[in-house]
Amino acid sequence: MEIIKIDVTGNSAKVTDRPAIITSGTVGLPVEFTFDSQWDGLSKTAVFMAGCVQINEEGVKTNATVPWEVLATPGLWLSIGVYGVNEDGTIAIPTIWANVCPIQVGASPDGDPGTDPALPVWQKLLNAIGDLNALDTKATHD
Repeated sequence: MEIIKIDVTGNSAKVTDRPAIITSGTVGLPVEFTFDSQWDGLSKTAVFMAGCVQINEEGVKTNATVPWEVLATPGLWLSIGVYGVNEDGTIAIPTIWANVCPIQVGASPDGDPGTDPALPVWQKLLNAIGDLNALDTKATHD
């Protein structure tokens, strides 16, 4: 899988490398950040946005993963920003948005609830088990 690379200098976030195409439904798209010395000692939060969907990932060092929810809707632009917080909790540096690219329509497993990566574990297990009422067994009870 290709990677998105973003160079962060002061309050500027610039895409330096990206996949040629990002499709809706993508899960696990990696992002690699490089930070200049102004970011030393700051706690970093990556902010991922497409349309009205915005998700923050706190505690970023140099690597993150684009949340799948941000890539769910084709036709929107994927944008990534970062902000840094110093020890006393004030926002020290917010970046401008780095506009990565538009999200393209991808093949979709719509209708299969087992493909939703956000399903709770119990739902994934239930989906894997299937309909127990449809079993055709000859088991007897004593």
